Amino acid sequence: MEAPSVAASADPRNPFAEPAVDDASGAFESKTLFNSAGAPENAYYADGTTEDWYTGITGAPYTSATVKYDALGDPTAALYTGGSTTDMTEAWTYYAPVGGAEALSSIQLTNVPPAFASYVSAYFIFDPSGALEESVGTNSAGNSNTNGYENNLLIPCVTGNDWITGGGTGETFVLTNPGTGIDAITDFASNLTGAGHDTLELSASQFSGGFSSMMAATTFSGSNATINLGGGASVTLLGLTEALANANPGDFKFV
Repeated sequence: MEAPSVAASADPRNPFAEPAVDDASGAFESKTLFNSAGAPENAYYADGTTEDWYTGITGAPYTSATVKYDALGDPTAALYTGGSTTDMTEAWTYYAPVGGAEALSSIQLTNVPPAFASYVSAYFIFDPSGALEESVGTNSAGNSNTNGYENNLLIPCVTGNDWITGGGTGETFVLTNPGTGIDAITDFASNLTGAGHDTLELSASQFSGGFSSMMAATTFSGSNATINLGGGASVTLLGLTEALANANPGDFKFV
């Protein structure tokens, strides 16, 4: 395959005079601009995406960043280095564009330094209006703190030990594949009745007898209920007494 060539053909996407890289057919492929020290600063690609390099950053736990943008100019991925940061990454996703604009769908952070936050990774989910819907922060031990901020959320319990707060009504907490995690749900017992009751979704293969099998695997202590999910996994429902559980069997779903 013929190697790309550096051609001086005009690139309609930007006014810079530096040569662009064309592919073997002569079509524009990319253009990278360098600073006086020879380091890259900006890159432009044929699909309309761009990439920027930032150095000498102050007031942050990192000193340099590389950020990629989609064709609408919104960031999609970033790598932060230097300072107290070791390759922290940030990724953004978006809902399908409407009227030439796209609403933020999620942000994910990895390798977060201690100077930045109490977690090493985090995931934030937004609804189409831009409001925060759910957040998950995970510490270095692999334990997570999950918070919901809206009603009628589907909240999966992730790997590790999870401390979960639904935050609204009509939430569904999914524990069909719990692994070995020791989880706790703080507000399930606050939404047991009515059309907006919460639901705990469990494995039908684990609890073949449905609600009665679950109750046989549940230990009640004080005002809390701990369900043995097998394989070392469990979930504690804070504030759920045996009387409340028996009065609301429809809040437990087996799939």
